[in-house]
Amino acid sequence: MSLKFIDLFAGMGGFHRALSRLGFECVFASEIDPTLREVYTRNFEGSIEYVYGDIRENKDKIPSHDILCAGFPCQPFSKSGSRQGVLDQTRGTLFHEIIDILTRHKPQYVFLENVGNFERHDEGKTWKIVRESLEKLGYTVRGTEHISSGGPGLLSPHHFGYPHSRERFFIVAKLG
Repeated sequence: MSLKFIDLFAGMGGFHRALSRLGFECVFASEIDPTLREVYTRNFEGSIEYVYGDIRENKDKIPSHDILCAGFPCQPFSKSGSRQGVLDQTRGTLFHEIIDILTRHKPQYVFLENVGNFERHDEGKTWKIVRESLEKLGYTVRGTEHISSGGPGLLSPHHFGYPHSRERFFIVAKLG
């Protein structure tokens, strides 16, 4: 049985690349940036049939799925940005769209990704809100941990032998 996944805030399709290699099927993707949507559809043959723009305008098109993947916008939580978090009305509130989709569809699994600073943003309050929001929906939730030190939460391509350092915080959740 092939699991079906959706790819929100999809960028160029990192989640798609990984999950399709496992034999899973993408049934919906959303990316607001038109240039990234074009790259995504070039990267994944046939994806033009299910790639949409702004999730706020297209979430009613989401079909049934087993896995929700989202690299939700990180600028509000980044050390490089303004660190406004959920006060950034354009990008900081998009996690609520994820919660709405999870409430409607109840996929078995959730994979989320954000900047390395995410768990420390607003003294950990943002990560606490996200974790508790997922738990209220019945998900068991885990955040990543440093590979090298065993401390709180980051992964980077260089940990896996790739010549690129980009620390990211991952959240994995399972329903039930």
